[in-house]
Amino acid sequence: MTQHSEKNEKEDISEYQPKDWVFEVLDLAKMATAVDSVEPPISEVFRQRCAEAGKVALNFAKLREARQRVGFVPLSAVDYIRQLIKQVGISESSILSWLGREDFSLAEQKGVVDFARLAQRVGISLREALVHLRIGFASQMGSTPVPILLARSRSSHSHVKPIESSEAILQEIESGYDITNLRKLRTMEHKLTASYDQTGVDV
Repeated sequence: MTQHSEKNEKEDISEYQPKDWVFEVLDLAKMATAVDSVEPPISEVFRQRCAEAGKVALNFAKLREARQRVGFVPLSAVDYIRQLIKQVGISESSILSWLGREDFSLAEQKGVVDFARLAQRVGISLREALVHLRIGFASQMGSTPVPILLARSRSSHSHVKPIESSEAILQEIESGYDITNLRKLRTMEHKLTASYDQTGVDV
């Protein structure tokens, strides 16, 4: 009787003993904890990059809002962008850093491509971007500033939109360019248009 009781007791105890798979799970848990403990912390450089990315996104949101509020203004590409930046109170350096540039000059083809990137990012249409480009070129050629010519024409063409008036004035100015400068302008326009098209953005 005693032997039978001891046998039953041993069997009952064995039911409550951990199975082999329990120990395997515990071992895996320990290994996972060990791996987690040796992972390096997030670097300060990474934190700074994340913070900078957030700041850039916020800046562009402000610029888009300002752009929607202001609309088209007959200024050169550089002056228009700078006016938007000034209105929202951010630094030019933050936008230039995003572009990877030291200034907003459109003197070379890369400058035109970068302006296309920036213009699309803040919501400037291709038509308006081309007018801003042409106004800047006319200024470099020593022509009478388009805003002045536009102001003179408003008295007799008050029903015409500023962008339409600007295009008409620019067409008249450009008719006086020599073939070399006209080709240079058309090349810049083509580069700007191609840069817009390559992004797939609806313009």
